[in-house]
Amino acid sequence: MNAVEHKDVNEVITELENSIDNLKVYSADLGAVQIAVERIAAKMDQSLEEGFFDRCIMAKSAFEELQNDMRVVERALKGVNVDIQRTTKEMLQEIR
Repeated sequence: MNAVEHKDVNEVITELENSIDNLKVYSADLGAVQIAVERIAAKMDQSLEEGFFDRCIMAKSAFEELQNDMRVVERALKGVNVDIQRTTKEMLQEIR
């Protein structure tokens, strides 16, 4: 039974070693993520200094105005479509 118990201990040691290797990989990955986050934060700071977000807000506002204008045009086109259909029906009735 000592051989079986010894084998189990070796398996446990191997698993622990693998876990340590995995932790090293995860640690390296976390380091890379931290560097990426720091770069993003630096770019955001730079963007704030350059007024980038103000321009984004203005662009969003302009886009929303454009969407509203497009809705007005869409309603107008629907109205024109209804008028065309009505006129076409009237003309077809007159022809018959």
